[in-house]
Amino acid sequence: VDSWIASKDEEFFRRGIRILPERWEKVVANDGQYFE
Repeated sequence: VDSWIASKDEEFFRRGIRILPERWEKVVANDGQYFE
């Protein structure tokens, strides 16, 4: 896990944090069902 985290650049994590609200909206809208 440590090597995977170290292999990612800062923008990878920034982007992941920025898209969290959108992803949570999808989860809520789909009643927690799996989607891609």
